[in-house]
Amino acid sequence: MLALLLQPMQAQPGRVVTVAGGRTTGDQDGVGTNAKFGAGGLVALNESGTTEEWLYVADRLNYKIRKVGMHELKSKGEVEVNTFYNFEQGDIGQLALWPKDKRKLFFAYKSHHEIKYIDENANVQDYAGSTSQSGELDGSIEEALFFQPSAISFNQRGSKLYVGEWGGKRIRVIDMELQTPTVTTIAGQFQVEGDADGVGTNALFKSIESVLFFGDKLYIADDNKIRYMTVDDYKRPRRTSVWLLAEEDQKVKMVSVSKPALIVPLESPCPVMEGNYMFRIRLPSERYVWV
Repeated sequence: MLALLLQPMQAQPGRVVTVAGGRTTGDQDGVGTNAKFGAGGLVALNESGTTEEWLYVADRLNYKIRKVGMHELKSKGEVEVNTFYNFEQGDIGQLALWPKDKRKLFFAYKSHHEIKYIDENANVQDYAGSTSQSGELDGSIEEALFFQPSAISFNQRGSKLYVGEWGGKRIRVIDMELQTPTVTTIAGQFQVEGDADGVGTNALFKSIESVLFFGDKLYIADDNKIRYMTVDDYKRPRRTSVWLLAEEDQKVKMVSVSKPALIVPLESPCPVMEGNYMFRIRLPSERYVWV
């Protein structure tokens, strides 16, 4: 059953609504509760340039990724579930959309010891690891080996992909900003099972099911525990002072904005970019200068 916490306009906050799936498992596309799922996790996607919103479901028992049109709730009052990709065999792990290009849906292919991605046209591409060989080797994405990767999560900028290995008992990170993306082990020991907390290889894992990057921490669902590890790639937005010279009274004012900031002439508003969000400073009687 696929149940979501929804808060539509004028709806009671905290109301839980089942939008797709029923009480029994199965393998059936369809509308709303007529659709049937095996088991799996989901991830939301807002497609760029459209009003469409999708949920991709890793239907692990049926070896499929399913696609749920959440935007249809507003127009039709119900959603339609369709098979997006059929793997035919193999254990699919966690899904994660790449923040830099949400047309690419990455997934951990646990039984094949690989990280792959699938594009909007359902074309699957290899990214890291090898179907023919498992192992513990770090290195470039062409050289590195995984052992039953089950969990993945991107950092906020999409520059790093964190990978949890169910079989390898480790946390790995893929630095995607390097000219040749590289895999590095940052916690755990290869196939050494345990539940000890600690730093790096002193920390031990049992069965990593899922991971989630948030803030400066990577949260880890490990067997019957919820754990986290601190990571070093979190950067708070830098701030800079912008001095505004008012033409009317010649008074100098100062505002603080997050970089990168673009200072523009009087006739245009000042767009200030922070991550993927945009807001505008509108001061029509003033001109902008750096001092």
